[in-house]
Amino acid sequence: MVGEKWVDSGHVFTTVKGTPFHPDRLSKLARALGVQAGLEHVTFHGLRHTSASLHLARESRQK
Repeated sequence: MVGEKWVDSGHVFTTVKGTPFHPDRLSKLARALGVQAGLEHVTFHGLRHTSASLHLARESRQK
């Protein structure tokens, strides 16, 4: 808890202090989690495309 030190930046995803994340920090986190999971070259952009493809495939099966 940071209490009075909290910064209300208006962002949805922030550091524990409320300040905005630098975009590179999220990319590094995705890479590290991918390595731990045994995956190579995980990026948030790639995850976005994977999610869209899975949703489109699901919709076409439901028709």
